[in-house]
Amino acid sequence: MRRLACITAVSLAGLLVLNCDTSTPLPAFNLDAALPDTFIPPSEGGQQVSDAGPDGSPVVFGCQTVTDCSVLTTTPENCVTALDCIAGQCVYVAKDSDGDGHKIAGCKDTVSGAMFDGDDCDDVDPLVFPGAACTKDATGKAISFPGGTPQGTCKAGAITCASGTPACAGAVAPAAKDDCSTTTDENCDGVANDGCACNPTVDLPRDCGIAVGNCKTGKQTCVAGAWGACIGSTAPAARNCGAAKGEDFDCNGQADSAEAACLCGGKVAVGAKAKCDTGDLGICAAGTQTCAVDSKDSSFASFGACVPSTKAQAVNCTSKLDNNCDGVSDELEVGCGSPCLKNVGKAVVATPARQKFADNIYGCGGAVAWASRNSLCDGSKKFAAISPGLWVEYVNNVGLAASTPTAHYWTSQDIGWSGVGSANCSATTPGTGSSCGTEQPMRVCVDSTSGGVTDAYGNVCNWTNCGYNTTTNQHFGGCAGNLTAGTICRQ
Repeated sequence: MRRLACITAVSLAGLLVLNCDTSTPLPAFNLDAALPDTFIPPSEGGQQVSDAGPDGSPVVFGCQTVTDCSVLTTTPENCVTALDCIAGQCVYVAKDSDGDGHKIAGCKDTVSGAMFDGDDCDDVDPLVFPGAACTKDATGKAISFPGGTPQGTCKAGAITCASGTPACAGAVAPAAKDDCSTTTDENCDGVANDGCACNPTVDLPRDCGIAVGNCKTGKQTCVAGAWGACIGSTAPAARNCGAAKGEDFDCNGQADSAEAACLCGGKVAVGAKAKCDTGDLGICAAGTQTCAVDSKDSSFASFGACVPSTKAQAVNCTSKLDNNCDGVSDELEVGCGSPCLKNVGKAVVATPARQKFADNIYGCGGAVAWASRNSLCDGSKKFAAISPGLWVEYVNNVGLAASTPTAHYWTSQDIGWSGVGSANCSATTPGTGSSCGTEQPMRVCVDSTSGGVTDAYGNVCNWTNCGYNTTTNQHFGGCAGNLTAGTICRQ
């Protein structure tokens, strides 16, 4: 007969062995003692029997096969399975439902109170069992490794069931960046110390700065993966145009005083002088200026004021210079033989000549009508307007350049014009050619390549570079609309 109600349990080698024979107490399980003398091993097709029952017939007890073993009441529910029937005894083990080789942990027989060996606190997922690799941090958040796998100081953890639920222990996640004081790869990207300019455990202090000009090098130390300040160096400073010869404060390899910004006009050194034009007249026009460091920015130099080299002096009638700095050569000054006059109110006074062409030919500057041309010549010295023929003779004798006028001048005759344009222009003998109009004949004019010019007195010549009865330039020009001029006076 098969006994299905088992009331005594004995643990043997992690297995639960149930005694289904309730006729004899079993204080301690002894497999040999429990087996009857007539025991035939199940491997040989036998079953457990007693010597005899009350009626003398053999009595079958315990289990014959594992199918004879009853289902135990467990917590968690159904967490154990019958493994085998050994010597009529049912052997039970905790289940491995997910097949990962680890039996469920915490399985208990609620009748006997026996615990079944097992360490898997997740018997559903075959990838979750004690010792399985895992990549989660302490909060359970998944760890992402650069490249997909741990490298550098990173490592995977192992699953543990110590708390009754699966937990990942020992995983090391990537750091935000490498620790520049080590030689390892804390951010786990496969490159140690990437993003670090230096490593304080490896890199010794290094030279920094430049050793050019007034600059000198210093040392800098690696601190927290970055090179620190350059200590002991002399850095480039602003250029100093007033520096001593050879000094190079901006450390560009060129002495400051020799740099273009420190040379006035690109060539005059600080402290040196150069010629200049004061803007005054005569001998007062020439001056000198000194190159000096700019008062507001010492990195530049500039010329100072132009100082006259010579002050104004008394008139010297034998000098062609303008010694009194009034813009007129001394020999042309009033009192030195100038034949030029000027109306001042009702009085007529002597004035400096505009030009001296020869000892007895003067250009008297002014702006008078042709009818008043002789009013600029000193009649007391028998000076009067020169004829165009005498002017041409003078030009031919001294040359065109030497007789170039600096103002427009009347001559003594009412000359007309012929031809048109600078290539075919001539003044004509009185009574021939075309008239320019009443009181506005052609006259001696300042040369101009543009065909017209206004002189310093406001007189206008609209044609220039004409000849007298010829197209060769003899300084004639002007015509319609030219109402005033000075006068060439001759004794």
